[in-house]
Amino acid sequence: MKKKPRRQLKKIFLNIKGSTKKDREKQIKTNDDLCREICRKRDKVCVHCFRSPKEGRQMDWVHYITRSNHHVRWNLDNTMMMHNGCHTGWAHKHHEQFTAFMMHKLKDRYWLLIKARNDTSKLDLKATEFCLRRTLNNMTFSNHSDLIR
Repeated sequence: MKKKPRRQLKKIFLNIKGSTKKDREKQIKTNDDLCREICRKRDKVCVHCFRSPKEGRQMDWVHYITRSNHHVRWNLDNTMMMHNGCHTGWAHKHHEQFTAFMMHKLKDRYWLLIKARNDTSKLDLKATEFCLRRTLNNMTFSNHSDLIR
């Protein structure tokens, strides 16, 4: 019996599991879009300088711990909205101050975020999407709670 090339075996394995690289990338983009929308609704102004986006400043979706770490990429404690200048000019250049800011902002939850960063278990992207959608829906309904009364 002739051996199949490694690339072909990987492709078959991915199809058996029901997920291809394109499906995974699409799911990551969906989760990114949902989390960004939640942050925009939650943080209406820059969390550093408190200026609104109406003052002509572009708002960035910022992560304290890098986006490459999927265990905290969509964690709402890890994400916030900042103006482009605050993001690139302060958060990236003065990381010690940014760390102190995050420790003050999150208090005890800071260490939970650090612990989650070191998690090595497999992440369920669909479950993450479900949680993000539920959070976004709760935010949407809670914003209009005064109309229901």
